[in-house]
Amino acid sequence: MKTIAEIKENPKLEIQKQTIDGVAGILHMTGLRKCTFVASWGGGWEHVSVCPENRCPDWDEMCRIKDMFWNDDEVVMQLHPAKSNYVNLMSNCLHLWRPIGQEIPVPPTLYVRGEKMQGMMTLTKKDLIEFVNEKFADKRDDDPVASFFYCSDGHNATQQQCILFREAVENK
Repeated sequence: MKTIAEIKENPKLEIQKQTIDGVAGILHMTGLRKCTFVASWGGGWEHVSVCPENRCPDWDEMCRIKDMFWNDDEVVMQLHPAKSNYVNLMSNCLHLWRPIGQEIPVPPTLYVRGEKMQGMMTLTKKDLIEFVNEKFADKRDDDPVASFFYCSDGHNATQQQCILFREAVENK
């Protein structure tokens, strides 16, 4: 999370209260009317909540809000907890979270971007079996060695299907 000094420098944030582990005030952003915010860093978590009067912030707005409080290289998350843990004390309020001192796991970029592969290899069934047997000779038959996934742009385009091996294998 950015330092308190860096957060205070942002002209879009009107800080009205500061405590030992957080700040609160008004966030000024086009489209979000009377938007209150709370930023805190206690209890093992960095946290920002934003609560506009008129509607929930959209994805792009939440990205800009993330940038106001965290550095570009920091990963934060919005959580969808089990329904039994839902709490909704204020309508239109969304939260960003980051555990202190822990990395948030993220999926490989290829899974979410559907980027083009750098190369392709065509294998027959026999070649694939031989490849797996050679590269993973030290594994038992029921050990997972690969994941199968596909990428699509979501618009009825041809899907790219890939096998992702769980260990690095040399390209030949």
